[in-house]
Amino acid sequence: MNEQKKTLEFLPSYLLDILCFLELLCSDAPIQTTSDDERIIYYFEECLTQDARNEIKRIQKLIPKEETLTSLVFPLVLADQDFENLQVAELLGSPKFLISMYKKSDDYQTATKGYKKFVKRDAQLLLSSLVKIVAELEKVKFKVFWIEERLPRIKQRIKQYEKEIGTNVLIEMINERLTETYLTDQKVYLLSFNLNHSVSRVNEHLIGSLQLDSKMFIHSLVEQLFKTLSIEQALKPLYRSLKKNKELMMTYKEVKSTYKSLLAYIDFNVKLAFITSICSHLKVLSQPYEYLGRYEFETCKPAVLFYDYMNSFPKPQGQQIEDYLLNVVQAVELDSFEQRSIAILKQQG
Repeated sequence: MNEQKKTLEFLPSYLLDILCFLELLCSDAPIQTTSDDERIIYYFEECLTQDARNEIKRIQKLIPKEETLTSLVFPLVLADQDFENLQVAELLGSPKFLISMYKKSDDYQTATKGYKKFVKRDAQLLLSSLVKIVAELEKVKFKVFWIEERLPRIKQRIKQYEKEIGTNVLIEMINERLTETYLTDQKVYLLSFNLNHSVSRVNEHLIGSLQLDSKMFIHSLVEQLFKTLSIEQALKPLYRSLKKNKELMMTYKEVKSTYKSLLAYIDFNVKLAFITSICSHLKVLSQPYEYLGRYEFETCKPAVLFYDYMNSFPKPQGQQIEDYLLNVVQAVELDSFEQRSIAILKQQG
């Protein structure tokens, strides 16, 4: 009996999409929106009562500068496994239940101290304000508008993805490159008011955007699928030898504010090379060397050497991904890495 094919499924979600709309409505920071989005925001904002406008001001005060409305609310909503079957008002109207469910999730255990503080102190207030605004929006037929105007756009993009991406085989193609079954069925919630130009992951859920064409979507999807992959701990025995590389240390000092340690920088570079090799295999990146050469304003030149090695020595059958990436770092000499990476780029260009 043949193993069932791994698939990629795209789904609309009114609940998640209205939260994205509320983020646009409640934001007091500049957001790049289209004129169509601005028209919609203005229309529904004008329909709100003064009480709802006061709730918006209250929400703005509750959101920390480094966060957004969806970054705060999505983890709480998605902690409920039945969120798809519930009405928005029903779900948001039970803040204590949502918070309780979230605290029982694995995601809560790995959440930052700042987010845990929000959950304890402000989450209930924020959700209570949101449900009042949602109630007013639905009174003026926001859901009808979404069904008639936004849902068709989402369905159209889903059809485009299914045609251009091959959703029934994409996960299989990625696993084929990994030479082992690593990924299983994946659901992506495609949201029309999500203005991000990337796929994001919340808990175990993937969130997509209409801003992405098919190639951009696949590239961003691969980045997210392997975001939790890390060999930083396994690199510790190599730290002393890496630290002796003066050129590497000078480069790291230039990006120290981005990467918490030298090992984190190396970990990022080898993962970048690995993701690039997968995207090249999927024909998403037509010029992988050029892409790596200009990545982050040329601060990731070790990735060029790692990628070049991976082209010559793909991951063997049955080897764990983490072990393979560690072997790549051990095998690639990083002496004069900048000069050598430039030479490779010129040769490939």
